[in-house]
Amino acid sequence: MKIVNHHAGCCGYLPVRPDGTEWPHVLGLPAGASVHADTPAEILAELIEGYEALDPAGQARARSAHATGVAAEHQERRIRQAIADRLVRLDHPDDAALIALLRAAAGRGLRLTRTDDPTDATCAARHTPSWEGAIRLVCLTTAYAPSTDVPAPAGRVDWIDPAEEQGYLVSLRRVGAADYWCEGWEADWAGRARDAIPPSVSTTPTKAQR
Repeated sequence: MKIVNHHAGCCGYLPVRPDGTEWPHVLGLPAGASVHADTPAEILAELIEGYEALDPAGQARARSAHATGVAAEHQERRIRQAIADRLVRLDHPDDAALIALLRAAAGRGLRLTRTDDPTDATCAARHTPSWEGAIRLVCLTTAYAPSTDVPAPAGRVDWIDPAEEQGYLVSLRRVGAADYWCEGWEADWAGRARDAIPPSVSTTPTKAQR
């Protein structure tokens, strides 16, 4: 069950469930309204058309496709912000090559160790690759180990995790792609998230304005 609150921005009105309890999942909408729902799937249905009609495998594919688009959009935002802040310059060959690389790799695994280096496997086994570039990386957890053979980088990285519904929504909140809040996430989701997401990722979202 879910409702749309069209008065989220005025009068301090906060809807509750029929039994008087708070809704466990809340999504802020761009126009100022908010969606209050019982399940993460009902929230995702506001972001992904036809989501609730899909079977579990189809929902996983839909989250992955949506996440790829979000990653590309937010990688571009970080590129533009770095240009605006003069951290990179379009007329500098190295910076232009970096920007082209990040745009091409958005939503895919970016291997930070050289595959043509004969010591690559040894180095990768001993050291976690780290990204310290002027432009923050936006990465999908599913594009890196353990889902693939590409080592997950530490450093200046923002992670999007489409593997599970609630974890995906929290990760969208973390990268600035959704104004989402969920009740009791610490006890239920955070422990699993720490096992699934590279340790460089914070698992502490801020409660969204409701």
